[in-house]
Amino acid sequence: MTSPLEPKPGFDWTRVRWTGPLAAVDDTCSYCGSAIPDKHVPLRMWNSTSWAAVFCYACMETWWGMTSLADDDDSEPDEGESDVDHEADGDLDFEQDDDDPEADDDGDGL
Repeated sequence: MTSPLEPKPGFDWTRVRWTGPLAAVDDTCSYCGSAIPDKHVPLRMWNSTSWAAVFCYACMETWWGMTSLADDDDSEPDEGESDVDHEADGDLDFEQDDDDPEADDDGDGL
């Protein structure tokens, strides 16, 4: 059984700025008004009439008890490193041992 998501004590629902069902996704926090960076994944919720509210990381932590874990991929490229070089850092490199019979997945010996 799950519990409903509820804000911490002190949260004021009257401060929440709701956007209409046909409105574009808001890029500012519906509670504090702070800009939400493109790379962040904010808390989004809808009321029973499909009006939406979004919450920044600070409000997610302060009012909802949620924390965000930093991703290694979220770091900015070092000076002189291009975005392409930075994205390649996450690629996996591996070598297959051609002499290992167990490395042959299909069993044809090739």
